[in-house]
Amino acid sequence: GRVAEQIVDCNNTKCIPTGLPKLVSLYNTRKSIAKNHKNKTLLIGTTYVPVLREEFIRDIIPPILKQTDWRIIIKIHPKEESSFYTELLSELDLNKDSNRIQVVEENLNFWIGRSNLLITTFSNVGIESVVLGTPAVSYNPWSPNIRDPPYAKYGSVPCFQQPSEIISMLDNYNINEELARQEQMLDDLY
Repeated sequence: GRVAEQIVDCNNTKCIPTGLPKLVSLYNTRKSIAKNHKNKTLLIGTTYVPVLREEFIRDIIPPILKQTDWRIIIKIHPKEESSFYTELLSELDLNKDSNRIQVVEENLNFWIGRSNLLITTFSNVGIESVVLGTPAVSYNPWSPNIRDPPYAKYGSVPCFQQPSEIISMLDNYNINEELARQEQMLDDLY
């Protein structure tokens, strides 16, 4: 793409916006996003690809609920209906965990600010989360058929292929370490 010729102020640092202009806009609003990183809350940014979204949920949610004490927020993609997820959670018999799992449709940035970690597949929501100050991870057991997102392939966002890798990270999760690593990626690559 063509580099924008206008220099903008990115929190008192002169920046030349490149790549996705939305990221520059998000970065400039990140301080206005209320953050609450006190609870173990995992935000799941879904994908609207029909076959993958069901496999994604079936792969990661049951082991996370069974093997960790993390709370899960499923933020659905704007092209999806929440009924798909409520029906799938019912089919997986996860209604008993209703105090630890919630399906939401509204305001992605609000939920990013209230989560300790975001997990997605190959969506731009991963880099958006990092830009807004919440670490992200990618889950892609379909690689190499589906490419890892650039922020995972070329950056410091972990990309997992097995649910056990996610569980291990959650068991040893240190938000400050992940924030530092992913903030450095923003400085270096974005």
